[in-house]
Amino acid sequence: MLSTSAAAAPDPLPWSYHQGQGNAGECLAISASGNAFTYSWTEEDPTCRPKVEFIRHSFWVRRQLPQVDDPDVAYVYPDPGPYQVTMPGIGVYSVSIASSDDEGSWYPATGGVVTIGADRDDDWIPDALDACPTLSGLGPEGWPDLGLRPEHLGCPNRAPRVRAGADLALNGQDGTTLRASVTDDGLPEYFPVTSAWSTLSGPAPVRFAHPDRATTAVTFTAPGRYVLRLAATDQALTAHDDVVVTVTERYRVEVRAWIPHPRVVDPVHPVPEMLPHVNSVDSMHACGVVNGPLWQTSTFRGDNHRGFDGSYRGRVWTEFTWDGTTITGIKTTRDPAALFGTSHRDFVIDPMPGAAKHCTEAQRPTEKATVTRNGTTGVHLDLHTPNPLVDWFPGLGHAPAIDSDLWVTFSSRSKITFKAGADEFPNHGFRAWRNGKPFYTRAVNQAACVDVLGPTGAWNLFHRLISQTNHGTWTTSTHATPHTFDKTCG
Repeated sequence: MLSTSAAAAPDPLPWSYHQGQGNAGECLAISASGNAFTYSWTEEDPTCRPKVEFIRHSFWVRRQLPQVDDPDVAYVYPDPGPYQVTMPGIGVYSVSIASSDDEGSWYPATGGVVTIGADRDDDWIPDALDACPTLSGLGPEGWPDLGLRPEHLGCPNRAPRVRAGADLALNGQDGTTLRASVTDDGLPEYFPVTSAWSTLSGPAPVRFAHPDRATTAVTFTAPGRYVLRLAATDQALTAHDDVVVTVTERYRVEVRAWIPHPRVVDPVHPVPEMLPHVNSVDSMHACGVVNGPLWQTSTFRGDNHRGFDGSYRGRVWTEFTWDGTTITGIKTTRDPAALFGTSHRDFVIDPMPGAAKHCTEAQRPTEKATVTRNGTTGVHLDLHTPNPLVDWFPGLGHAPAIDSDLWVTFSSRSKITFKAGADEFPNHGFRAWRNGKPFYTRAVNQAACVDVLGPTGAWNLFHRLISQTNHGTWTTSTHATPHTFDKTCG
């Protein structure tokens, strides 16, 4: 005896939902089974929270294709749902949703398109073309990854499908990889598909590593907004798609002052002193009271490097974003520990008789290191710091301080001007970084190559720091080869 079983249920119809533009269309949740689909208003989604409290929602479905006398399928006023709507069959349906508040005011509708039925060519319309071969990716030299098949017969040629990808925002990057796609139906036969990238608009030239490939590295030479186009042709029909790339650059500028020598003269005690009774008052903070007779010497520690890199006595820095027209996002710090180096004054007290005593006084200055905006295209860095351990004369204040100013101004999208003025410090300079890489460094050696110990050193420092100032204005391209300028001793 033969057994029978119930007939298998038919396969559900394929379907797709294409999101439209609107005030909250992304909050419309749709799922489907066969020709019945379920919708709900996902108000719990953070992106769906309205600016006012909605109390009623209107959901509207209208059949677009094939055309019928009564296109409306459902028109309801539900709560958020979910609700199920059954479509009459294969076709294209527009769906929309609107909401009203407790005062009866309705807000603009939003929604999209639901396609019930096969839509293999993704044109949002289930039709005879969907029986033709699915568009295929391209193989070597632009040939589609499909061979001549019977399904080709009677199918019209369709233009390649081009997808340039989502719009991009690059912050602190000179380039990226464009990951586009080109697909084709293999028609006309024996003709390869070719692709080409081009720049529709932008403030500067764009470099494509492989302009004839859908996926390629791309490099930008200035900040701004670029519109790039990928076009593809099967030698009979052509299609294209555009992608917008917004490029902004990250900058850092830093001013520093440092002592290039390992040790420099103590201007209050420039030479060893023989003290008959007791050590000096300023040494007592570090060494206590030491009875004489004794010899006392003292020096200050330096940073022991000539160039910009290394420790420092003081610095000021800023970071910001440049979009080609305006500086935004200015950052800096006012933390003294991050701006000022600790000054060390080393004493040697040698009583007679007795063993020499070594002691150190240390203090961090807390003077001024500020950054201010200078219009929409510039910033001003100001560094002011003395040696906190030196009073020239009791009660008359500290030794002369460095006073360094740097004005940074963009004269165009890719040109920057530095205007500097500094005095009264052995070495000082500044450096600028673009997107994390230094591109301009300038150091001024005001006393790096002279003796700075003893009476001669005191005179050298006094002469070179008090009687000299350093000023200058320099303009450079932000995309030029990095430059370092190390001014010889003045």
